[in-house]
Amino acid sequence: MGTFTNTSPSTTRLGIPGAAHLYLRLLKRCLVRDLFPDQRYDSGDVEHPVAYSRELRQEGKDWPTEAETMVGMKRLDNLQECCLTTLVDSVAGDFVETGVWRGGCGILMRAILDACGDDQRRVWLFDSFEGLPRPDFQSFPKDRDDSLWTFSAYLGVSLSQVKDNFRRYELLDERTHFVKGWFRDTIPFADVDAISVLRLDGDMYESTWIVLNHLYPKLQAGGFVIIDDYGAIPGCKAAVDDFRERYAIRSPTVAVDWTGIYWRV
Repeated sequence: MGTFTNTSPSTTRLGIPGAAHLYLRLLKRCLVRDLFPDQRYDSGDVEHPVAYSRELRQEGKDWPTEAETMVGMKRLDNLQECCLTTLVDSVAGDFVETGVWRGGCGILMRAILDACGDDQRRVWLFDSFEGLPRPDFQSFPKDRDDSLWTFSAYLGVSLSQVKDNFRRYELLDERTHFVKGWFRDTIPFADVDAISVLRLDGDMYESTWIVLNHLYPKLQAGGFVIIDDYGAIPGCKAAVDDFRERYAIRSPTVAVDWTGIYWRV
């Protein structure tokens, strides 16, 4: 399964109306600030912004100053196609993201439901809205080299700000459920039943393992798992590899870009 581009025939194959495709394309360009560029932070230096780079933004290789997402256009295209495929194939279940940041991917998932006239599914967004937890080296020693939690001031976006971002796109309603708290405190007790698309963006081994352990069993046949940090963060990759090995998951992984991967259940 390929990803969408400006001229992709995928919308025809998936039976998505042209107007809906144009709306979603415009939305994605707004979410990554492709239409009205912002600035970016380079190499984790969140004190001194530098000029926007379209090449880096397409690949999700920078930290934006204003954009609602840092995943880049390729990963947004992939998220869109996975969500649309589950709708066209009538795969049951809600859309779930664990690790929300400013809410860009959640906004896209909610927009897809509106664009396709789906009034039954819900979007679930799990986040501490405070950044990353301090690594628990005793329970998850493979997080020992993870220092991203030191950037919590940048990675931690408040729930009120995320809701404001949804409101700006006229997509804040009762069908989007925000679950605030550390994953270790929320994911095991999540009130989510069936899942069709599960997107993980928790960075750490602990965050990745907890989500897979508790939510993967709720994925329906034909659903998708999307891992944002597989190529970028060794702890995340280790958690995914360990989980797939433990449960003998043989579905092939597909690379989205330099860091993102997905597979179909």
